[in-house]
Amino acid sequence: MQSRNWNSAKDQIVDASGAPLTACANPTDRPERLFHFTDSAGLVGILQSRSLRASLATSLNDPSEIAHGMQCSREVLARGVGSISREFLDTTSRLLDPANVRQAYRLEWRAYVISFCASVDNVLHWLHYGRSGIGVAIGFDATAVRRAPFDLFKVVYDRAEQDRLVASVIQGTAGALEHCLVDLEAAEGDALKEVAAHIAAGRLWALASLMKNPVFAAEGEWRLVTHDLRGERIPNEHMVPLRMDYRATSGRVVPFQELVFDHLPATEIVLGWSAAMEPNDQGLDELMHNTCGTLTVRRSTVPVRP
Repeated sequence: MQSRNWNSAKDQIVDASGAPLTACANPTDRPERLFHFTDSAGLVGILQSRSLRASLATSLNDPSEIAHGMQCSREVLARGVGSISREFLDTTSRLLDPANVRQAYRLEWRAYVISFCASVDNVLHWLHYGRSGIGVAIGFDATAVRRAPFDLFKVVYDRAEQDRLVASVIQGTAGALEHCLVDLEAAEGDALKEVAAHIAAGRLWALASLMKNPVFAAEGEWRLVTHDLRGERIPNEHMVPLRMDYRATSGRVVPFQELVFDHLPATEIVLGWSAAMEPNDQGLDELMHNTCGTLTVRRSTVPVRP
């Protein structure tokens, strides 16, 4: 059993390692409205259930997104971060591979994300997310759509900013560790060093869900993100439970959690240029009447066809 000082030190390191992510969460310069692209079946499901599906980030259509973030972390760790010891950097890098983590200290931040775009007039959005113009985009109040345990983040595309975020996680974790070691015996200090490196590695996995390759910068994506925190030492009584479900797509199993609203904060529906529905579609009108109430419905001006 670890001492009270050790447990207090671990909590301080957890807080310090998460500070850079907290600083990015729920920015005040968010747009007034965010758009979620889907197909007609997705529209029906969202309005009927008053919910949005948060998919496991590593199971998204392009899992290389997470790979990009992890590669950024590995490169920053390899180059070095200020005066932080090579031992701590190398241990953190090694623990980025979950297979290298001892079961007793295993800690996983599994990110679940809901994607939005700030602009509904981007041709790239309609080509890809809007099903080549036959899909729809649902506009949401950007303030009301965020609720616990989710936080709203603007996806980071700039490589220099990505490197800075990675470095800030490492610096915050290592700084807290150095501060705490002075109050511990040598044996406890050695154990805390490994735990701190693993906490840093877990935070970098969480950070990876907020970063994408710079070539996708034109998307301007925003994400609601929550983390399913797992580990033998995690006190689950403080976590907000979300219902877990599964769907199959492109030959993969995609776990998802549902963010359910008492009142869906939707503001409008934008039909794709090539969508079969018209803005005055009686079926759509009946769906809104019996689910979310009347929303503004209009057709996109972006001429995208299948």
